[in-house]
Amino acid sequence: MAPEERRLKRGLGDVSRLFKEKPIPQNEWAVGEFFLKCVAVHRPLSSSARPFILALRRMLIEGGMPAELVRIGGNPLTAHQQETRGDIQDLTWEEFESLNRPSLRKSRGLNEGKQVLIFDFDEGEPEHLKRVLPLMDRWIFAVPPTVDGIIESYRMMKGTRGVVSSSLQYCLVFEGPSGDQGLEEVLFEKFSAVLSQRLGIHLVWLGSAANSEDACRFGDRLDLSHFFLRDTSEIDAFDKQSLFEHLRLLKGVQESFLS
Repeated sequence: MAPEERRLKRGLGDVSRLFKEKPIPQNEWAVGEFFLKCVAVHRPLSSSARPFILALRRMLIEGGMPAELVRIGGNPLTAHQQETRGDIQDLTWEEFESLNRPSLRKSRGLNEGKQVLIFDFDEGEPEHLKRVLPLMDRWIFAVPPTVDGIIESYRMMKGTRGVVSSSLQYCLVFEGPSGDQGLEEVLFEKFSAVLSQRLGIHLVWLGSAANSEDACRFGDRLDLSHFFLRDTSEIDAFDKQSLFEHLRLLKGVQESFLS
């Protein structure tokens, strides 16, 4: 299948096939290729996006995609989350800001590497959204399949239109106990149509997932194939390259200290 065909977004007409289980695809990567996706997660009706983030990272790693959690602001971790401490990179807001200064955006060759960086930060602060969202390639909205979930997602998408990159890909996951598949399809179709007509947003359906707190069931109907495809519309800004290099350096220092 040609790369152009693989990048075609799924239409509303074949939404139902995404409710079927299927393995995460494995891609071949060219030597020297630089591949980096920055991802944010929004759970408007939940107290924290972190359970979803940790479950998403685990799924990507199991599928063969290196994925790291990048915490900005140093929010405390729970005892359970400490178990995955080795896969978490911490940045202060000052460090994050320094990576986005124009002086660091100098033309240079991209290093070899592929990775997904999932950002964890306080979305309740509008200033934090303004800092992080311009760097994002994917923004996942994880909500229950209810009218309230749709309304809260729409409000956030509309309110941040002036902040995000024009190439940002919006993704939707219905999260919660297994529900009415027909209702979920209808909600997605109607929501997708409204976003397209009113905001010019194309919404990608990632499927449904059991509660992320239940690690055994999370991802039972989740399709992450889009995370494994190289998209030419991704943000290849050099500020992202600086971030990638900075995190790799931090990880090397941590490993040297612990060895």
